[in-house]
Amino acid sequence: MFKARSTFWLWRAKFTMKGIKMKRHYLASVCFGFGVLATNVFAGEAEIKASLEASLPRVQIQSVAPTAVKDIYQVVLSSGQVLHTTADGKHFFAGDLISLEGNKIANVTEEWRAKNRVEALHSLKDKDLVVFPAKGAEKGELYVFTDVTCGYCIKFHSEVPELNRQGITVKYAAWPRAGVSSDAGNTMRDVWCAADRQTAMTNAKSHKAVEHAKDSCTDQVIADQVKLGFALGVNGTPAVFDKNGQKLGGYAPADVFVKALTQR
Repeated sequence: MFKARSTFWLWRAKFTMKGIKMKRHYLASVCFGFGVLATNVFAGEAEIKASLEASLPRVQIQSVAPTAVKDIYQVVLSSGQVLHTTADGKHFFAGDLISLEGNKIANVTEEWRAKNRVEALHSLKDKDLVVFPAKGAEKGELYVFTDVTCGYCIKFHSEVPELNRQGITVKYAAWPRAGVSSDAGNTMRDVWCAADRQTAMTNAKSHKAVEHAKDSCTDQVIADQVKLGFALGVNGTPAVFDKNGQKLGGYAPADVFVKALTQR
């Protein structure tokens, strides 16, 4: 429950230099962090959407909804990124809304994302992923947005055999940080187009050569997964989720994830 006297609000900007390159296509002319919009004073969700679209014509807005904070609205872009705007439409914030109530800290935006993640994650089909199945009875699944050039992704991959041994299936989705058309994106296309994706993924993350994909194999699946990653709140790799939409963080030893999935 939100209490006016004891609750404070912070907006946590989540944009890094690595992330800006990918996000530029989606945010276009939006300024990261804090922005001032040349709009008239108004109230109402429809008016907010109309004003933002008029001021930022290259940004596609998916939804506008009120938050628990008076006169602050959550704006979801078609890319899945979340902004917050004032009711008068003159200011917006790019980042998460954090609730501080007593000694409790809650990421309100992340809680909203988690509720919407389950269906999105379940839309991912194994045929479009790189799957490392559990050995024996499966105890849990991890969905991991990965980049083959990411140091912590490579370190995470070294934990996969132990995760599999302890009954955890790992399902990789593609999220090249520098973009689909980058060197990493092209290598990931080679991985996703390989007849043996598991070996190709391991080779790519071991700095070994991966056979180039045929021209007939496109990168559309990778592009779709990048867009989905944004919608899920991915802003770096590895980004690890359980099947219930909970974001479990980035790299950690296998035992940490096993405990998170089996001791609830």
